[in-house]
Amino acid sequence: MIKLIFRQIFFVLVSFTGVTLISYMVLNSADHGANTSLSYWQYISNIFKGDFGTSLVTAEPTINSFLLHLPASLELVLLSSILALLVGLPLGVIAAKYHRTPIDTIINNISITAYSMPIFWWAILLIVYIAIEFQLTPVAGRLNFIYDIEPVTGFMLIDTFISDQSYRMEAFFDAINHLILPVITLATLPAAIICRMTRQTMLTTLNADYIKTAQAKGLNGFGIYWIHGLRNALIPLTNMLGLQVSTLMTGAILTEYIFSWPGIGKWLLDALSQTDYQALSTGILITTSMVILINAVIELLGFWLNPQTKSSKRIYHG
Repeated sequence: MIKLIFRQIFFVLVSFTGVTLISYMVLNSADHGANTSLSYWQYISNIFKGDFGTSLVTAEPTINSFLLHLPASLELVLLSSILALLVGLPLGVIAAKYHRTPIDTIINNISITAYSMPIFWWAILLIVYIAIEFQLTPVAGRLNFIYDIEPVTGFMLIDTFISDQSYRMEAFFDAINHLILPVITLATLPAAIICRMTRQTMLTTLNADYIKTAQAKGLNGFGIYWIHGLRNALIPLTNMLGLQVSTLMTGAILTEYIFSWPGIGKWLLDALSQTDYQALSTGILITTSMVILINAVIELLGFWLNPQTKSSKRIYHG
């Protein structure tokens, strides 16, 4: 465990160095307004002091703008992650349980289709049919303009729920309504990946000796598949979930732009269109660093959860 911790620390430091070099080059690629005489070491020193520079467009500290848009992105990504798990895990277990049956074939085809669909095309389909044709949800934004909700946490669901306005519950459900299409759009790809990975790991797990022993003892199907099987299949899935963080962050950029969701992704695209290199540099640096840290933590968590790695031997199932 100690060796893994030091390895992850080394990985984080090397990755952070690479990210800072990229963001520094982005900053110095500005044609106007940027301080191109700033050395790399001065740039690093400013970062550790909390000084990420000033926006070339708004003349405000870029870190303030980042923190202002961060809650909207976190709300979208967190809810999309939960939906992806709630859909992907059960479908993967069901596909494994009914391996090589029509049910398995149907779930596999659905997951392949979901995996293959470009985010922008899927988002447009949802907007056309759900928001416009059937008028079931709003097209864009986080909240209807008729509601005046004071931002406290930046998370719209929380802010509407704790608001002292008389219409707070109406605003709360309106916020949920605005979340439906962006969350479905962003959750589709990771849900498909989780479904396929769960199916594969479940098939491997169900062939293990302890599962066959449980079946021989007369343990019912629920206990085998949903308790013993899924619990042990989650161990190799943990590391895979870390990779989905970058998938979600990348998908969030397009999703936020399509649905006018005022998060980090839309803020970065706006900064790019306005050639605001200072804001772009800050956004790249912080978001990438967050993904690196999350992946390192998930790697350690996966090691800690896996009892096989706590012994001197590691067992791999083919």
